[in-house]
Amino acid sequence: MPPWSVCIALATICKVAAFGSTPTPPPQTCVSKCKPGDECFPDDAEWKQLERELSGGSSALFKVPTNDPKLSDRYMHLCDYDAYYDLAMKTYPYVGVSAPKDWAKFGAELADFADSLPWNQDSTGRRLNSSLGISDQGLRTYSYLQSTFGWARSYGFHGLCMQNKNLQYVDFNESNGLNLPAYTVAVQNDKDVQAVLRFANANQLQVVIKNTGHNWAGSNTANGSLLIWTALLRSPEKPTIDTDFRNTCGKHISELANGFGRVGDVPQAVIKYAAGAPWTEVVQAAAKAGYYVVSGANPTVGAGGGWLMGSGLSLSHRHLGYGVDNVVSFDAVLADGTIVTADECTNTDLFWALRGGGGGSFAVVTRVTYKLWKDSPIQQLSVGKVVSALSGVGDGLCNIPERFVPVANVLDMPAAVDEPGFSIDSLQSFWQERAGFAANHDFSECPGGLPAAEKAAWQFNETQLAQSPQALCVAVKTMHLCGAWAELMLLDFYMDGDPRWGSHTGSAYFYFRGTQAEANATFLKKLTKFWDFPGAAELGEAFWASSSPYEEAIWAPSSPYEVRGYDGLADFAKRGTPGIAFSSAMDTYAFGQSGLCPNAASTGECVKEWIERETNTAYVGPTDFESFQDGNSMTNLPLTIDGLRSYLAATIRMDTRELPEESVPGGCQAVVGLTSIEEARSDPVLFAFFGAIVSSPALGAAGGVMYYFGGNPSKVAPEEAAIGPSHRTGLWYYVSPGPSIAECKRAVRQPDSTWVPGLLQASGMVSSGATSSSMKLLGAAFNHMRGNHHMQQSEFEGFTWGSNVPRLKKIKDELDPTRMFNVKNTFGYRPAC
Repeated sequence: MPPWSVCIALATICKVAAFGSTPTPPPQTCVSKCKPGDECFPDDAEWKQLERELSGGSSALFKVPTNDPKLSDRYMHLCDYDAYYDLAMKTYPYVGVSAPKDWAKFGAELADFADSLPWNQDSTGRRLNSSLGISDQGLRTYSYLQSTFGWARSYGFHGLCMQNKNLQYVDFNESNGLNLPAYTVAVQNDKDVQAVLRFANANQLQVVIKNTGHNWAGSNTANGSLLIWTALLRSPEKPTIDTDFRNTCGKHISELANGFGRVGDVPQAVIKYAAGAPWTEVVQAAAKAGYYVVSGANPTVGAGGGWLMGSGLSLSHRHLGYGVDNVVSFDAVLADGTIVTADECTNTDLFWALRGGGGGSFAVVTRVTYKLWKDSPIQQLSVGKVVSALSGVGDGLCNIPERFVPVANVLDMPAAVDEPGFSIDSLQSFWQERAGFAANHDFSECPGGLPAAEKAAWQFNETQLAQSPQALCVAVKTMHLCGAWAELMLLDFYMDGDPRWGSHTGSAYFYFRGTQAEANATFLKKLTKFWDFPGAAELGEAFWASSSPYEEAIWAPSSPYEVRGYDGLADFAKRGTPGIAFSSAMDTYAFGQSGLCPNAASTGECVKEWIERETNTAYVGPTDFESFQDGNSMTNLPLTIDGLRSYLAATIRMDTRELPEESVPGGCQAVVGLTSIEEARSDPVLFAFFGAIVSSPALGAAGGVMYYFGGNPSKVAPEEAAIGPSHRTGLWYYVSPGPSIAECKRAVRQPDSTWVPGLLQASGMVSSGATSSSMKLLGAAFNHMRGNHHMQQSEFEGFTWGSNVPRLKKIKDELDPTRMFNVKNTFGYRPAC
């Protein structure tokens, strides 16, 4: 029997004596690695020897107390926001003070402080944050611990903390037991990584790789493994700018636009950073130097981790490409310990695989060289009020069961709910003509004239529709408005809009890289014209007029949107949503006034102080940023099926208790595509999808859809990088709540099938027998995939990487033949023998 056979089949008694001495085995269907309790697992003395080789010494190596019966409770205390919620609300920002009068006093002081900041005012004296959803009430309930808790999860508990709930359990299920590693190693440089891999090779250990933990699939942890924690691959190195960079092909950075940007818009420089640098550090460095960078939105996301290697979604990816399109080179350590640089001319297979093949499969990335673009103004478009008014759920005017079906019943056409149904086309012709009114949304043509500026004049039950011609007229013209809105957003803006427009937070906010005049020319004029109809002011007054002077100034009933302009990336980072300057000011004021951190001289030092005090563990993360507020601080996304059931019940009052696990919406994440414009126009399921999910604030803080595609990335050949081809050909990538497991499985097994979201059927938005003529699930939305434990590995890989699977398989077999890097929900995973 060859030596590798013994090591694979008898891992409990076999160790490899020398680094890199294991012969290359043939492909295998399972992998055996040494686990705690096995005879082959290293003893304490051997781990102590590894510790002596690490730059951080004893503080770098952490033995996870997996035999501690209280480990799960300890994990929750240190890593789960819910465990801190009561503490945060009762004792912060004032230590030991919980009386309402003290909260009110603090909130009033903080609101006044925010109003006093010069950069926080526009030309009319409005407080800028008011239009960004940060109300006076929000200021009055501000908690320093809540706002900074994400940093505890990113850098606390020796790398064990995950950003999302239940990832510490196998397949997110507590009954399956803990899925935590045996040891974590906080590596600080290439040599540390080499030492760890040498040790893992010699002892046949399973290795997993984790950055700051923003992971939905649990693909950065495994029971009994050795976890390489790369979040500390940052000190003492800071991001550096190079304007004269050339890759190993000899190409200057200005030659590497690769079709992205505008005509003549080429990369201006590169930024070089260690893999553990969080995006807040990279963005601030780029902005300070006067450049623009394609980045993630959450400040604690590692700029050299799974975000980048999974795809790299951004508000500007339609224009400048995904993260995988912006990386110029990687420095990495291979499974055999070799330190390499990978770019388009050197180690090209690795460079290709790391751009979309996912983190944790091919190598440990230690350093990234990344494109910087010319800075430009940024426009932020807010359409939240009109999105809410024209939503397809709740009180929205485009709610099919509540608003449209009663019209069909009154017109004695219940069968028409299915044929012709409520499609973009039929909503703008069939229903008005059937009711005897002109096919438009000119509400002045109704028998009673323009509806009053109150909701009751726009929303009717079936009895009112049957008795009042005015009510019927308003209802069918509202249906026309809903169809026209879907046409404008879906078929114009989303599918064919200028690529400089993009989104990162949902269907209520969009961003444009350019001047306001350019934004006007590319879309805003169309939006203004769309809202110029008789009845627009009355509708606006009814649905988004506010008693708040701030809201009244911002959301004039005659306008469906607000535009906020920023001079460039530095200004956007400072004053955006909510912006570094504003959050930094709140942080500074909170800890300075509360006495929360008596020994701290900065907000970063305060973060360190409270984390160490409350968790009784060392905080090893950064302390030198302007702001430590984190958008993921209060995010515990529902990764379990039970969590999804609760989420759906709370957000859209959908009862899924009778649905089997695989049929619960949200169990899978996928990219959605359309067969054709013609099919889309006549597809009632597509309109229902738009109203209920794409344009629904009920399914998320800013809408159900998180990202939309098209633009310049769609012009790139699917095989140019390893990223799933659906990211080049699809239209949407939505997260809240996503398709069901069964729907994704059907797409895998019947790739030509169209898709009807079970969410729509279960909630009555389309009939149980409805079929879609235009929508398809094209592939996995990999960076937000909840895990593939319900799919066969081959199905998961095919759904995620499509036509790129054969090349990825070849690269995995060549670079990691023994499957040292082996964890569920990554490419090339093999189960334990």
